Amino acid sequence: MISITRNTLTINTPQHGKRFEFMTFGGCLKLFRSVKDIAVKEKIANAYKLRSLGVFDNFIQSVVYVRNMCSHGGVLYDLTQPKGISKIPSDKYLFNNRQSLDASIKVIRYLLAQISVNREVEMDKKLADLFGQFKSNTVIKNVIRQKINYTL
Repeated sequence: MISITRNTLTINTPQHGKRFEFMTFGGCLKLFRSVKDIAVKEKIANAYKLRSLGVFDNFIQSVVYVRNMCSHGGVLYDLTQPKGISKIPSDKYLFNNRQSLDASIKVIRYLLAQISVNREVEMDKKLADLFGQFKSNTVIKNVIRQKINYTL
């Protein structure tokens, strides 16, 4: 079972770690923020190749915001993150607007790449194919470029 005491988080068996898979992103963020042991937080952030706890928190908060917009009927094409997204520690994921959907997509891709490079490549290809369908439609193309900030 999972037990949380003053400064420790203990998972007694590997199967109990599976319970985290069924938690919402918001629940995971709340659990992460409630961990008192900085070394445990750093170990979690390092698993995603992030050295800063603030950047890890910022990235997960960004994912939570996108997830909530999707789940509660928000409009994604002009999504604006309430807080700017921190710089991603890779030149592969550059963005111009720290609050745009493009920046949010790149955070999701970065985190996904730390779990599975194949899934990140697949996501990138699907996005390129989806947005590429509208290259000849000037109205949608302008929304993609100006609102989402995605480069076709």
